[in-house]
Amino acid sequence: MFTILGALSQMERELISQRVRAGLANARALGKRIGRKKTRPSQVIRALLKQKMTYREISRIANCSHGCVSAEKKEMLKEEEAKKAAETENQNLAQNNQHQPKRPKLTLV
Repeated sequence: MFTILGALSQMERELISQRVRAGLANARALGKRIGRKKTRPSQVIRALLKQKMTYREISRIANCSHGCVSAEKKEMLKEEEAKKAAETENQNLAQNNQHQPKRPKLTLV
């Protein structure tokens, strides 16, 4: 008897979690922001990081934690790597287009 009730409650839990995940996916598709808003001063932290200041100094000036500074640095490096990868991809495409012979355009009469 208890095994049957346990199985039913587990099935109900799985159904609820599926509905919640589907609702969150639907909200994201509609452009809703899920989660907590970012409150750290990203521009200030990035400017100070580019000046080669220490995490402790940056956190004191920006009035945030060391973790915020570290997270912002990781995010900044990730964006820079993506930008570099996109630039090299564009350069590779440009070089490939230069080496390919141009075909004459055919027109149907």
